[in-house]
Amino acid sequence: MPSSSPRLVSINSTSGQALSRAQKRFNSLLKKIGRQRAELQAWEEKEPVFAEQWARDVAPLKPLHFGKVVEIIDLLDEAAGRLKLSRTDRDTLEPELCGMMESVLSEDVLDEVEYRRLQALFDKYSPLSLEEIRAEEQEDFKAQVLDEFGLDLGDLDIDMRDPGAALEQVLRKLEEQGWAADGQEAGSGFGTPEARRAGQGSRGAAGRAAPRADSRRTTAAEKKRLAEEAAQKQASRSVQSIFRRLASQLHPDRETDPAERARKTELMQRATTAYQANRLLDLLELQLEIEQVDVHNIAGLAESQLEAYNRVLKQQSEDLEHELVQCEMRLRTRYPINRVQKRIKPKDLLRILKDFRAEILAGLRDLDELKDRISTARGLRIWLKSLRRQDEEEEMAAMMAELMSRGHSDWP
Repeated sequence: MPSSSPRLVSINSTSGQALSRAQKRFNSLLKKIGRQRAELQAWEEKEPVFAEQWARDVAPLKPLHFGKVVEIIDLLDEAAGRLKLSRTDRDTLEPELCGMMESVLSEDVLDEVEYRRLQALFDKYSPLSLEEIRAEEQEDFKAQVLDEFGLDLGDLDIDMRDPGAALEQVLRKLEEQGWAADGQEAGSGFGTPEARRAGQGSRGAAGRAAPRADSRRTTAAEKKRLAEEAAQKQASRSVQSIFRRLASQLHPDRETDPAERARKTELMQRATTAYQANRLLDLLELQLEIEQVDVHNIAGLAESQLEAYNRVLKQQSEDLEHELVQCEMRLRTRYPINRVQKRIKPKDLLRILKDFRAEILAGLRDLDELKDRISTARGLRIWLKSLRRQDEEEEMAAMMAELMSRGHSDWP
């Protein structure tokens, strides 16, 4: 939660001198963290409003939509049993009917009796049963997860009817196994004794020189690691130093005035929370609030001290970015908005809600028109013919796109 204390301001140049690299970096991180905090606060304010409006304006339309789809499914099933349709019409009708049923069966809108009825109807028209299709989808999903993350889901039962729930299952499994990107190279064969012997045999003297090069690289990597550890310790000491000064200044037991003791107790709690979360910016702002530091004196800090601050602020910015991504992922798993491809910002929520509601209402009107259209034998046949024509147009468009991607040289 963003702090309510006074905010740090950017370092300004003095005496006409240009800002140092560390000072510029400090300013940049302050601005970035300010934007991230504002966005996170916007999420905290707007997501509950989005949830309330979704429950009021969108959620009730879902069973209404699928209720109309079920009515059309029953009309088509009745017509298929009553009318003498051509083989071409039946070949068009049956997959369209199965697609409608699968869309309804994938949603949690039917009671158990109605679900079983539609499932049996689906199995009647589909060459593969619903259970067989779900099993294939689950295996394809597991293969994709294994390919992209190296995570073997084994016999885990994945709920393929709910993409959000499936994603949560995968994320939970990744956390359980302590998955990390740098662990994916294990078992690749690099660095094994057999690979080293093969490499030395083929390179001769160059192969014998390789261990020395590897040793130099190892030493350089070790030096880099030690330098990073030292920098991290220095940054940690900076946070500890600020916290200790605050704790010394704010210790409530040293106050005899009840009101001042209460004020310092609240400030001390904030300082402890910021310290435990490694939030340097909150600690610095607390310093301003109790007038321990003049905001303009930040510019006078030594480069080494600013660099230490910058490391902590960078980590704080990365943590905030992670929180923002989690906000978006939570929204995508709770609501059927995965087709919104670009990054979702809090300012987009109202527009997404309005667009989704408008789309559903338009879909309801289309379903009513379709129901009227297929209520007669002639209307049904015209509709089936329009589906075939639409398929032909899509195939032609795909063919033209393929030709265009190959270039003019392949054209006849």
